[in-house]
Parts: sequence; C-alpha cells; structure tokens
Amino acid sequence: MATGRKTGGRVAGTPNHATLARQSAIIASGLSPLDYLVGVYRDEMQAVNVRIDAAKAVAAYCYPKLQAIDLGSREGQPLTVSIIKFSDLPDDEKLL
Repeated sequence: MATGRKTGGRVAGTPNHATLARQSAIIASGLSPLDYLVGVYRDEMQAVNVRIDAAKAVAAYCYPKLQAIDLGSREGQPLTVSIIKFSDLPDDEKLL
C-alpha cells in the first residue's frame, strides 16, 4: 500500500453510471432544464405561483445580476450633487 498518496481508483471528474444515464436521458429528450422551465412559465394552464417560480429560476440565466455601486465619498469627503439647467451648459458640453 502506498503511503501518503492515493493510487488507483477513478480519475477525478469521471461521472458514474447514474450520472451518465441521467445526462443521456436529458440529451435524448431534446429539452434542457432551461427549456423545460421556459415551457412551464409560458404554460397558461399552470398555477400562477408555479409559473412565477419557474420565471424566477430562468431569469438568472437570461439577465445578469446588477451589482451595487458605491457612491460614497472619496477620502472622507461627502458626495455632492449639483443640478445644472441644460440651457446653462456651454455649447461644447451639449451633446444633443
């Protein structure tokens, strides 16, 4: 027996028979889990709460999550906002 390291056995990442069977069944059905969920939320015969849950699950794959942007101060200075009328801008800053 080897000391300090593993020898023999399955290579890391190799799927077992159950995983291979499940993946084959998904491929054979022609529907991915995402396609199935899209079908559920578009099916008007489903209950509304089921359709909403399916739409929530699908949304994560269709739209990126928005990240929070820190609008805090720089070097301890408070954030200031100035409101300027468009007509008061110089002509070179008007982009219209």
